[in-house]
Amino acid sequence: DTTGPIIVINSPSTGSEFGVSAPAFIITITDDHLDSVWYSLDGGLTNFVITTNATIDLTAWSALPEGSVTITFYANDTLGHLTFEAVTITKSIPSGGIDPTIIVVIVVVSIVGGVAVIAGVYVFMKKRATPE
Repeated sequence: DTTGPIIVINSPSTGSEFGVSAPAFIITITDDHLDSVWYSLDGGLTNFVITTNATIDLTAWSALPEGSVTITFYANDTLGHLTFEAVTITKSIPSGGIDPTIIVVIVVVSIVGGVAVIAGVYVFMKKRATPE
């Protein structure tokens, strides 16, 4: 055996977008002498050993900034061969924006408040103009 493990990343696919939930992954590894498998989100500085298809570590995923994220999967065999494959995805957390219901409430409260102020001024002026 002169070659390392063969890694196929079935999921996620390149360019996929994910938000707050960490992405699941499905990989296929072929090697007669497979020893260990792991992935990294930071080029190998921090590694997560895996034994089955799973989900990216949520704590690590949450710590990543929005933008491109490269997940690199590594595999080595008992003969010392090391291989890796990578996929680049996007972390994009939707902005909350303003809930349209809140806008409606603000408009209604503003109109009712404005009418109340005008009515109060009218009553005040009428009482002031009426002789006692």
